[in-house]
Amino acid sequence: APENPTKLAVTAGNTAPYMPTFPKGTTVTLSEDVGYADPATPGITWGAPVFSSANTKVNINGDKTQATFTVEDQVTLPVSLMNTTEASSGTFVISKTLVSGGSEGTDSFGIAYRCSAAGEDDDGAVTAVGTVAVTAGEDRMVGRFPAGTTCEVVSEVPSPRAGYSLAVDKGRPVTVVKDDTVKVNVTNTYTKDS
Repeated sequence: APENPTKLAVTAGNTAPYMPTFPKGTTVTLSEDVGYADPATPGITWGAPVFSSANTKVNINGDKTQATFTVEDQVTLPVSLMNTTEASSGTFVISKTLVSGGSEGTDSFGIAYRCSAAGEDDDGAVTAVGTVAVTAGEDRMVGRFPAGTTCEVVSEVPSPRAGYSLAVDKGRPVTVVKDDTVKVNVTNTYTKDS
């Protein structure tokens, strides 16, 4: 008899007969762990598996996440499995902080970002690499990106001020989290020249 429990890899859209065979009278319960889906797709959440069968000898449990049957001699009992997916995304935001003088505090800055995947906003697609205008003291939503996407600030359009030296802290890279907002804070520190 095969190992108990045993695993069977099933490819979407294909039939997967199990070999070797089970002895007559063996009770078999099928279930699926979507945590082993290959390839794991960033930004995709797997729904619960749904088993079905046209054969009344296959018992489908109440929430349809398991199928159970008893092996018979020379009888094939077909079982179908359907998976659903749901796109999961989070929001990437850039904020701007100004330290010391050299600015009115409401200036707008061109900030370049780079993400590992493209996203979207209410107006459509958001590229994986781009530049957004961020006003000091405010959050600027770049877009919604698939969960697991990494984003970072790569540069800022130079914003020197006469009579001041400028140091720019681009913050740290972030990873987008499902149904949450991640933020990179860019800080400009202006130091009065002596």
